Amino acid sequence: MDTNAFPVCLFLLCLNVFPSSPAMNSCLERCECHHPQSAMCANRGLRAVPQPAAEAPDDTLALNLGGNFITNISDHDFTRYSNLTRLNLQYNQVGRVHPKAFEKLTRLEELYLGHNLLTAVPAGTLQPLKKLTVLYGNNNAIKKISPDLFSDLHNLVKLRLDGNLLEVLQDSVFQSLTSLHFLHLEHNKVQHIHRNAFSKLTRLRYLNLAHNKQSGLPNILTFSHLRALTTLLLSENEIQYIGSHVFQNLQKLLKLSLSNNRISQMDSGALKGLLSLRELLIDGNDLAEIPAGLLDPLKRVEELDFSSNRISLCRSFGLFQTEALKSVEAQEQPPQKSVWGHFCPQQRTVGLGSPGQQLDV
Repeated sequence: MDTNAFPVCLFLLCLNVFPSSPAMNSCLERCECHHPQSAMCANRGLRAVPQPAAEAPDDTLALNLGGNFITNISDHDFTRYSNLTRLNLQYNQVGRVHPKAFEKLTRLEELYLGHNLLTAVPAGTLQPLKKLTVLYGNNNAIKKISPDLFSDLHNLVKLRLDGNLLEVLQDSVFQSLTSLHFLHLEHNKVQHIHRNAFSKLTRLRYLNLAHNKQSGLPNILTFSHLRALTTLLLSENEIQYIGSHVFQNLQKLLKLSLSNNRISQMDSGALKGLLSLRELLIDGNDLAEIPAGLLDPLKRVEELDFSSNRISLCRSFGLFQTEALKSVEAQEQPPQKSVWGHFCPQQRTVGLGSPGQQLDV
């Protein structure tokens, strides 16, 4: 016997005795599995959730079904995916999700439902997902959310609901989201925010409410519980008036954008409490003057933008004492001689190089 042939024979014998495991051949039909526990099924023309072969182990951790033509998520679509930690259903045509669709996905950490046709998510649908940290429901047609929708999602860190049709944020609508850090609500139709809508979001750092239908910020309780907030975006609304102490408890806020609203009046105490603010944008509004004392609380502000308003007096800013200001932009009405005996330029951007310099524009 040829001794050189012995290793080859032994290898072939091992193939017969130890056949390949199901995990090696268990990739879903029409999908790719570059990693044995990850299935890439995006952009495959699928009209339903693919199902594993009967003998395949239930060990898929990540399932990407984005960019297909799935219209309905039934109560049994994911019963064979109990170990999933990441599920992507974005860019489909999902219009309905069964209330028990995610019942078996108790290990899921990330769920992406953005860019679909959802008008509502039934109460209790998300309740089994207690380990969820990321939830995308953006760019759908959701009109209403209720507090029970997010029941038990205590570990959720990021929530996207932007690009929907929300009009009202009810009291305690986010009451279970005690770990939430990032909340996207931009590009909706929000007209009314109940005073306790954000009352449990004590860890929230980022809140985007831009491109909505807010007409005013009169209630001092709206943002009063957001003590960890560092970014608040309220641009592109219809805000006309900002009352005193609205931002009173936002002592960690670094950026506040009120750009492109219709603000014509701000109480002198409107910015009280913003002790850490670095960037204030109020450009594109209808302000004719800066109320006396309005800017006094802003001891650490670095950038101010009041351009594209109706501010006509250079002295509107007064002698504003600041320690950190680097630039301020204020676009005036056509050049005119002010009551202070000098001309006001149409637009002035001032760069300040030394800390503690007074601003007189």
